[in-house]
Amino acid sequence: MIRVRDLVRRHGEVEVLRGIDFAIAPGEFVALTGPSGAGKSTLLQILGGLDRGYAGTVEVFGKDLARLGERELAAYRNREVGFVFQAFNLVEGLSALDNVLLPATFGRGVRADRGRARALLERVGLGAKAERLPSELSGGEKQRVALARALLFSPRLVLADEPTGALDEENARGVIAILCELCREGGITAVVASHERAVREAADRHLVLRDGVLEEAA
Repeated sequence: MIRVRDLVRRHGEVEVLRGIDFAIAPGEFVALTGPSGAGKSTLLQILGGLDRGYAGTVEVFGKDLARLGERELAAYRNREVGFVFQAFNLVEGLSALDNVLLPATFGRGVRADRGRARALLERVGLGAKAERLPSELSGGEKQRVALARALLFSPRLVLADEPTGALDEENARGVIAILCELCREGGITAVVASHERAVREAADRHLVLRDGVLEEAA
């Protein structure tokens, strides 16, 4: 369960998020939309423990993120949250397989499970391209590698920020279909910020962020 109460985030004099309240049930797939600059990325960064400069309460799976120490917060980001970004964020000199394994390099005492990484690449349709470099992959394939990487540690929460923004319509629909399928299979809670109609159609709920205020879409 995600519970957010009276969330306020300011950047200088600008109030990006203005007293937001909402809850998301475990396993929900939520679409987050709104105009550019509405605060979608900021909200995802807060939920993911990447931004602590807020006021209010943010509880994720029973953890009050503001009360976590740096080590606890790092473990939360690494083991409980999977991040997917518009720009893929793959390391160009590493194979698709090694890119999927990257989170293991940041977790203390975490072993790199190459078998699981290969299985995830198979699930996203890239088993035959595990050893290819990002430069040898299409945009849609790069984002599928990023999806596999986000799921390496079987996170409880996936946060995706415009994951299809750099893709054409066909690839975008394919990536969203895979993301939705994998999250539902694993009972994963997902919050996906996107302008894509396919995301809204796949989601259990649709939240809209306008001028720092969050509302449920009709």
